[in-house]
Amino acid sequence: MGFFTGQTKVVDLGGGNTATLRKGTFADVAKAQSAAAHWEGDKLVLDWPIYRLELVKATLTAWSGPDFEGQPPTAENIAALPPSVGEKLAKEAQSLSSLDDDEGN
Repeated sequence: MGFFTGQTKVVDLGGGNTATLRKGTFADVAKAQSAAAHWEGDKLVLDWPIYRLELVKATLTAWSGPDFEGQPPTAENIAALPPSVGEKLAKEAQSLSSLDDDEGN
């Protein structure tokens, strides 16, 4: 698999609900980090929960199932997900967007 091959993962959320995430790009990760960064005095701090939310917003491409009630996967709807669903998606987005052991070799 090359660097520019689009990789996706379907995440089973239970109850017939699924979400599809794509592997984040360098730009996706940089934008999520920038959105989550702020200064505390002279120290730049990353707000980890905001970073994870922004990464999901950037990489979630679709969802389906009865609990989505026909709502599209917009940034606003992603932010409105229950915490347990958001946490699962954030974990999967981070895992999918990290460098694989054999990637680049």
